[in-house]
Amino acid sequence: MLVPRATGPRVGRLVCVWLGLAVAGLFIGCNSATPPGEGAIAAYLERQGLDAGVARGGDAVADTGPSAVAARRVAITVERGEGIPDMDPGPGESDPYVVLEYEGERHRTSTAEGKADPVWGDTFILDLRPGSTLTVRLYDEDSLTSDELLGTLAVELPVVVPGESKPLVLAFRNGESGKVTLTVTGMAPR
Repeated sequence: MLVPRATGPRVGRLVCVWLGLAVAGLFIGCNSATPPGEGAIAAYLERQGLDAGVARGGDAVADTGPSAVAARRVAITVERGEGIPDMDPGPGESDPYVVLEYEGERHRTSTAEGKADPVWGDTFILDLRPGSTLTVRLYDEDSLTSDELLGTLAVELPVVVPGESKPLVLAFRNGESGKVTLTVTGMAPR
């Protein structure tokens, strides 16, 4: 390897930059861990006709230090629900689904038929805009009548950097209408 040659006060700065780039390259090359939720993200991108490599930004390792820049694009995975009540008359269990609304976009999970503790695993990609909030609605699907709204929450998304994931647990009506767990994963810019 060649070290750039410089004289005067710039020597230390150039060597530090060069060493930093060399160490960063080594760190990126040695990291073979798969980013969390990559399979779900790839499936979503494929359904949307997008290239997973573009959205992921390659295999770069996220910088989660104090100088890291927050992701402007996130993958939100609606993981699971807990204690979802059945609002239908008669015997049976709830048929819950979740609707996410953000800046005019609307995304709906699959319906978990007959599940008070559903597992969805549905992933949606959002481009973040400063000052915007995510509206999350929990419904019980009904085949004979209108779907029943169990609760609505407007939430601020946690700040994540590309490659970082954070869980978000939402309790509808203080948990009386159940809880829904989301995972917010930062993505590299397109």
